Amino acid sequence: APTVANAIVDFSVQEDAANVVRDLTAVFADPETPAVSLTYAVVGNTNTALVTATITSLTNLTLAFTAHGTGQSQVSVSATDAGGLAVTNTFLVMVTAVNDAPSVTFAQSTVTVLEDAGTQTMASFATFSPGPANESSQALVGYTVTVDNAGLFSTAPAIDNNGQLTFTAAANSNGLATVTVVVQDNGGT
Repeated sequence: APTVANAIVDFSVQEDAANVVRDLTAVFADPETPAVSLTYAVVGNTNTALVTATITSLTNLTLAFTAHGTGQSQVSVSATDAGGLAVTNTFLVMVTAVNDAPSVTFAQSTVTVLEDAGTQTMASFATFSPGPANESSQALVGYTVTVDNAGLFSTAPAIDNNGQLTFTAAANSNGLATVTVVVQDNGGT
């Protein structure tokens, strides 16, 4: 009869983890049947919406995780010998949340103003998105704005938490500047 020689124990992965593959020939043993000749099957999975458990390449257990999913699933995998005797290894997989980076969308990708145009204000220029649905309650902390050609501005570009862009062009200056915007939410990114 097969036995569990080296059990898969409870473990955790982070949200959006890569597939986990376990070689079942290292988990199960049978004194009469080589481990590669046992028949393996997934016989239980309590949360198929979070974890997909399949047998691949005849002897591997592959666990695939739903994007942005969190929670836990109890997975059971069995090994059966030619005589029909079986043993099962059951373990818990916990998928822990990570804070996905928020994003920002701009009303336009290029801002052009005339030389000596003075102070510019563009309402609703930036729109904050906290990330996937499981992070919809996260709030905007703020925008960090940097510029590679500060000499073009007497007041550097800034975006307030309402998404309003403001800046003042320097007198008698013209040229190009690349403006970089980093957005932060209250989840830590």
